[in-house]
Amino acid sequence: MSSRRSPGRDGPPDGATGEGSQITDDDRTALLLLRMLGVADATLNRSLPAQSPTEIAREFCAEPIPEKIERRIASALRELERAQAGVITVVDADYPPCLHELEAEKPPMLFYRGDLELLRTPMVAIVGTRRSTEYGNEVAELLAADLTRHGITVISGLALGIDAHAHLGALQAGGKTIAVLGCGIDVLYPQRNAMLQERIAAEGLLLSEFAPGEPALKHHFLQRNRLIAKLAGGVVVVEAGLRSGSHNTAGWAGTYGVQVFAVPGPIGRTASMGTNALIQDGAKLVTSVRDIIEELPWRTAATATSPETLSANPVVAGAAGRVLEVVGPVAVQIDQVARAAKCGTAEALALLAELELDGYVQQLPGKRFVRARIPEPPPRKRVLS
Repeated sequence: MSSRRSPGRDGPPDGATGEGSQITDDDRTALLLLRMLGVADATLNRSLPAQSPTEIAREFCAEPIPEKIERRIASALRELERAQAGVITVVDADYPPCLHELEAEKPPMLFYRGDLELLRTPMVAIVGTRRSTEYGNEVAELLAADLTRHGITVISGLALGIDAHAHLGALQAGGKTIAVLGCGIDVLYPQRNAMLQERIAAEGLLLSEFAPGEPALKHHFLQRNRLIAKLAGGVVVVEAGLRSGSHNTAGWAGTYGVQVFAVPGPIGRTASMGTNALIQDGAKLVTSVRDIIEELPWRTAATATSPETLSANPVVAGAAGRVLEVVGPVAVQIDQVARAAKCGTAEALALLAELELDGYVQQLPGKRFVRARIPEPPPRKRVLS
């Protein structure tokens, strides 16, 4: 097996170990063997790195190794090669430092397809219900696009609904996204997201702690949620029921001291009950990307702290960019926009008219404004000032 970076972009693994690798390919195969024998992660983590995976395997494995297990290992290795996938282990330098904090619960192996360097970037998770509304889908795409414009990688779980739209929003804006899977790296799940999964492998990063061929099981998704919460600098819940996987991810975030954000929704709507409850319990209410950016622990490193940098946009800059930052998925009055953007009402109206013309905002009755879908591509290539 190989830990070569970016196999999905640069061609199939060539057998070389990744930069900073501390174990051999034989050790990687031994770890895969131990995984398929059902040795608990906590047991492996207690033994590593004092013992090599090969030494641990000698203690646990009967001689000879059962033929069934040998066939599964051979099949897994073939699938990794076929999928142009790589693997990093808990003793590799490429292993995400924050996952070491999980101690006994950290995954000994991470399988991946795509750009492993994305694990070194600032990340924010966007998650939500599979039964999302059109409003929720638009909000997920909008927030994901805005986050990527601040140099932030969007991480989610590739589920139907909010997860898929978060990934799409990041990609359509030219940004980066990571999908953490609840199945083997070679398994296409859900089938409706197969094309999206392949696009993420080519333009972003697919990540899984499950061995090749492992199916998508309910407990796998609850297990992978802890990785999403731990890798992210913040978890944004767009729509969710009162009992959902998104609540589970938010719960992990709370355990790890990661800020939880929630988008408010209409009273009585099932898809909004979970997010409204999270806000009641202390999650930060989100009306625009600014609400997220200003709470991130690495904000100074990722986006700088000046208002000019926070409102930077590759297409919309200056005063119009500051106004656009104020207008989010929840309708705001013109006076609210003027106050937040630190400009007069007349200037705010003029700038909003320009933004509406370019397709960035939509005006509602009563001089209220909401963010429109990001045009793709922008209708006019010019810088507003």
